[in-house]
Amino acid sequence: MYKNKLFRINILKKLTCLGLVVLTAIGTVACKSTVSNSSATNTSGDNTLTISVITKDNYLDTAIKKYKEKHPGTIINIKEYTSDPLPGGNEGKVSRSVEDEKPEDVEKYVTAMNTELMSGKGTDIISLNTLPYEKYIDKNLLANLSDMIKGYKNFDLNNYYSNILDAMKYNGNLYSFPLSISLNVLETNKALLDKYNIKVDDNKWNWNDFEDTAAKIVDGSKKDGVQGIYALSGVDGSMLVSYLVSENYNKFVDKTQKTLSFDSKEFIELMNLAKSMIDKNYVNTDTADGKVGNLTKRGGVVFSPTKLSMYFDLMLKKQVYEGGVDFLKYPGEGDNLSFTATTTFGINNKSSNKDLAWDFLKFLVSDEMMSESSWTSFPINKTASSKAAQDTIDTSKKAIGNNKLKFADNGQVIKITKPLTQEDVDIVPELISKAKKYAPVDQKVLDIVQEESKVFFDGQKTANDAAKTIQDRVNTYINE
Repeated sequence: MYKNKLFRINILKKLTCLGLVVLTAIGTVACKSTVSNSSATNTSGDNTLTISVITKDNYLDTAIKKYKEKHPGTIINIKEYTSDPLPGGNEGKVSRSVEDEKPEDVEKYVTAMNTELMSGKGTDIISLNTLPYEKYIDKNLLANLSDMIKGYKNFDLNNYYSNILDAMKYNGNLYSFPLSISLNVLETNKALLDKYNIKVDDNKWNWNDFEDTAAKIVDGSKKDGVQGIYALSGVDGSMLVSYLVSENYNKFVDKTQKTLSFDSKEFIELMNLAKSMIDKNYVNTDTADGKVGNLTKRGGVVFSPTKLSMYFDLMLKKQVYEGGVDFLKYPGEGDNLSFTATTTFGINNKSSNKDLAWDFLKFLVSDEMMSESSWTSFPINKTASSKAAQDTIDTSKKAIGNNKLKFADNGQVIKITKPLTQEDVDIVPELISKAKKYAPVDQKVLDIVQEESKVFFDGQKTANDAAKTIQDRVNTYINE
């Protein structure tokens, strides 16, 4: 089911202008380690919890250690499904994003969770990142966290980004609690927009406006004698369509009603738009590693679809864009920015220890836990997010002229010459406040879109025929 997940990973890596690798003089642990897994499922109603994850990270390790110190006698086991456990020895600092998981490990995890939950078993707490958890909710297999929140007066929702939690509700209730999120944005070369006097109102624009903007800049630069300017870079036609679908997923897949619109006029126009931009050379289809980064660094790309995931992203992008960088909503999103939950947990409705499981989840997102850890994504906790912003400001100041702090993109060291300011980081809470569209994407659906749209770009099918095939295949899949 997830055999083509590497496709999604590669798209994100190629379309994101800057990949962050933090290297310090101290270094990081590179050795392999063996993690002992417990397969125990809690059914006794005692003080034991078991948590299912693909890969245990050190944030979870630290949280378990601290929670047990506060609650002596509590036993918390972790059940992993990874062939490549993270190294230990760096508590609270190391984690792994969904995109970094091996496809075979993801498939193994999804299969195991489906089998266990559908048979009325499973662990107390479950990592939901890669799971089709709406199906579990429909079968009453996940606990209603909204009810739990109401039942515990000591949980203050004001400490968290409530719009994020609201957007993640399914049928009006919360079943999946996020620890952190990434924002889906168009990273934009402000200097190129200013040069051609282009103002983008991303509350109103659509994909036709996007193409018009691309035409003004790309064609205008050619008239000015400047070659090698592209609206987008690093994707071929089928990759571009798949990516556009992923960022407009809810328009084409209604998970609640289980209806699709891949045979709609809007989707067909999206396919034709992608082909038009490639035919007009607005898109550089060279997918070689480093191409996007090199084009961006020399000011050759106008827009870069990216996941804005951490304050470090802002620091690195400030060094690359001499004329400044803007972060826009995707065309057609209106007032609502889309986001992805990078770490989420739910509670098994069959667990005999739901109260203890909820108490541990609350601790995972508490000020105490989240404020002391370095995050690879924006934390859901507002206090922790503010602290992460200040920590990054301080790091950027120390990085100037400091050879012990080095940052790399595609193996090349990026020199920090401009520190972050409070004004720079203030854009994050502003963007998060607009993030009201949760965009969980089923990778299998994207695989189908990519496979069937490829025959359109190869000239084997019309856009209408390719769209009908996508509609039929996805319909069969979601109704399995």
